[in-house]
Amino acid sequence: MVEKIERVLVLWIPDWPIHAHRSEHLADEPDATSRPLALIAQHRVVACSAEARQMGVLLGIREQEARSRCPELEIHPHDPESDARGFAPVLTAIEETVPGVEPLRPGLCAMRARGPARYYGSEEAAAEALLARVAELGFSDARAGVAAGRFAAEQATRAQRTDPGVHAPAPGVRIVHSEHTSAFLAPLPVARAAPPEFAEVLQRLGIRTLGALAALPEDAVRERFGSPGVNAWRRARGWGPAH
Repeated sequence: MVEKIERVLVLWIPDWPIHAHRSEHLADEPDATSRPLALIAQHRVVACSAEARQMGVLLGIREQEARSRCPELEIHPHDPESDARGFAPVLTAIEETVPGVEPLRPGLCAMRARGPARYYGSEEAAAEALLARVAELGFSDARAGVAAGRFAAEQATRAQRTDPGVHAPAPGVRIVHSEHTSAFLAPLPVARAAPPEFAEVLQRLGIRTLGALAALPEDAVRERFGSPGVNAWRRARGWGPAH
């Protein structure tokens, strides 16, 4: 019997390292938000602004290639500590709106959906209240996802309005009702649930989507891939990692 998965609300602020860098280092420069910007670690792009993406800059490409694609690109080293410092006051503001926030990484946090949904009247209203609060802080591009389990809720924040199983009642809000979890997760690339090296192994075996991974027998996954494989398999099924 499949366990009942708790509903989770996830807030995601895209390009958080870019927000944090501009706030900490470029706040006094009026045109900073319109300049193409990339952050570099180990000579590769780890974050880039929307303006940079419009010029062809992509995550993971080498610094030299990023410069060739966008000669006016502004490049700085990535500072993870800056990401964390900048997100701390945002978490405080979110906690005032929806208590019980769990930070996942800078720019991303999760909370149980049940309490906020009761307080605000629905999951949709709770998600909208959360987005309104962070918009007051200047993050109008934030996204909120609600689904069964943290993994599915995080994927919901990245979903398009027309994706299978997705309900998009308001701008920036994506809700996946529990009965639609499998339909929503199935088409997603397997890399969403597995670390990069493991995802490459699965892809070489022809397992390219979460649906294909979820269709495998659990015992076969455990025997072939061990606990990391089972955890990815459970995420693909919307169950979360094994205990």
